[in-house]
Amino acid sequence: YAAAQAGETITLVAGSYTLPSSCTKAITIAGPNALIPADGTREEEAVISGASVQFGSSIQFVGVKLSGYNDQTNFTVVSSSNKDFTFKNCILTKFNSVIRYDAEGIANGSVTFEGCKFDTIYQFLIKGDNILNLSSILVKDCTFAANNGGVANSGAGLIRLNKAGATTVCTVVGCTFEGALVSAENSFFRATGGTFDIQYCAFNSVSKIVYASNSTAIVFNNNYYSESQSLA
Repeated sequence: YAAAQAGETITLVAGSYTLPSSCTKAITIAGPNALIPADGTREEEAVISGASVQFGSSIQFVGVKLSGYNDQTNFTVVSSSNKDFTFKNCILTKFNSVIRYDAEGIANGSVTFEGCKFDTIYQFLIKGDNILNLSSILVKDCTFAANNGGVANSGAGLIRLNKAGATTVCTVVGCTFEGALVSAENSFFRATGGTFDIQYCAFNSVSKIVYASNSTAIVFNNNYYSESQSLA
């Protein structure tokens, strides 16, 4: 990482790596599964460990496995605006939260998950309590394993947009939800501020898809429900 220039791609072979605590360059980090979706037949992984990483610029991860350590581990806590986070064909596992927006009034920037798998995300994939307006949040063709949401939080939402008056739109399209969250208190989506557009997804044996008190900001279109108990 230290030798890379902004805009370059670091290509990893299979093995174990650790991210530095501060990443200030806008780069792409690509692994041996760059062209293989997370639910496909993959080669041996490039496994990147990291916790509380501060990103000074936009970042892309392609075809790697990102791993935390336990239910107290956050991948990154975002404290400023104008950052783009892109994860394509990645496996993400063992994080309390992947992306937390904890600074007030964050705007601009984007989050994209495409072809990824989320496995043992204990509380939040995206915690957006202070997002004012991101240009986009897109979760496309991803798989949510049946072992997420293990930390009980009745107001959580695996993806939570919780800033009153926010205009961010989160689009969730073509995703597969393989089962209910581990804690029955938790839900997949919560929108106090901002909205969700959820379409062409498959919910398999899922209960409590949305947080009940604010489900009107969450729109469902052309989804499939197999033995799913209820939206709320």
